[in-house]
Amino acid sequence: MLIWITLATALLILVVLALRFLGDRPISYRGLLLVDTKRFLESFLLQMGVGSVFVLEREPGPGFLQLALTDRHSDVIGIHCG
Repeated sequence: MLIWITLATALLILVVLALRFLGDRPISYRGLLLVDTKRFLESFLLQMGVGSVFVLEREPGPGFLQLALTDRHSDVIGIHCG
């Protein structure tokens, strides 16, 4: 009986560690056209808080666009582009 409790505890620890590791990575959407990014950008601006970063990378070559929310008041959102 003790062996089953030990195995169940070890399995639970492994699942928790795996979820923490997978939860820390950003979601990557590949093969999107520029016109498809509108809904992701709108969602980012509406849902995320100050300090959040949105990154678009070009797949065929170098280059990226990075947006960071710097300020948020009722109807005004401050964005830093880099």
